[in-house]
Amino acid sequence: MWSGHSIQWFDKSPVLATLVDPAYYVLRPNGQGKATLTIDALSSASVRAVEVAIDRNNGFQLIAVGTTTDAAAVNDASPLDASAGAAALASGHKWGRYYTEWSDPFYIPVSSVLTWIDWNYSGGTVTNFTAGDTRYALQANGWHEIYNYFSKHWDRTETKGVADSGSRMQTSSWFPSPTCGTSTIYYSYNEAVAWGDGHISGTVTTWVNSGCAFFLSWNAGPGYTQ
Repeated sequence: MWSGHSIQWFDKSPVLATLVDPAYYVLRPNGQGKATLTIDALSSASVRAVEVAIDRNNGFQLIAVGTTTDAAAVNDASPLDASAGAAALASGHKWGRYYTEWSDPFYIPVSSVLTWIDWNYSGGTVTNFTAGDTRYALQANGWHEIYNYFSKHWDRTETKGVADSGSRMQTSSWFPSPTCGTSTIYYSYNEAVAWGDGHISGTVTTWVNSGCAFFLSWNAGPGYTQ
């Protein structure tokens, strides 16, 4: 499937190079070209999903998901080891985030959203939390934010805290050519979820509208500090 002239590859990504024994998945977009990714940080190392290729004919994306050796990564967490689950159910404090980033053909980040949660947990319940976000646009290439949204809420059914960030970032003068027209990156939403056992998960729905859309690639992943 992943061969032919319709395939755009992003296999030189420096983030992809940090993954250890990644698993590969096909992300199938809905009818509007959007794709949604959900990841739990339950392993003993940082977790990252990286777009490796896209089929320009149907929008299917090849995604690599794995632990990363990059200690400087933005999601350079020490994610909860599943074997420590019993201890985590007691009580504790965590600060976590879900981070999504888009890059240009040289893998220079042009846009990103980081949604963070600071929470306390006890006996499988999130007892209290605060949350917020940080958003970035590469102004040197004309990228700027044209819309943002943030909310946080309790999900008592699953005893967890949830934070959602929405953003649209746009440029009309993007490399490699003025013929690209206006490019818009959508995050709707970038979501971080704090759980009562002390682990974090996240979900992002993200896409780009542009005449040069297939030159942009993305990566995403959850992380937290103890």
